[in-house]
Amino acid sequence: MSNESYDKSPAETLVKRLKAAGWESRRGGLWEKGRHRLYVDGIGIFLYRLLSGAWVRTHGLTYNHILTKDSIRFLDGYKLNLLGD
Repeated sequence: MSNESYDKSPAETLVKRLKAAGWESRRGGLWEKGRHRLYVDGIGIFLYRLLSGAWVRTHGLTYNHILTKDSIRFLDGYKLNLLGD
């Protein structure tokens, strides 16, 4: 199976998933839910987590690696459940 994505707008698809999963839209492509933030752009996403009172970028991923509707698995094995906190 290939990791190629033929989705015309993967960011738009992910934004729909985030809305459905209860993520809150912030300014300029930022989405927030609990102790997690996602920055969504045309190439991929960056995950930020609230650690010791500061937002820290912990992961990044291109769209061709987002495999499921309800979760994102990063290359190091970390899994972010979009539905839970």
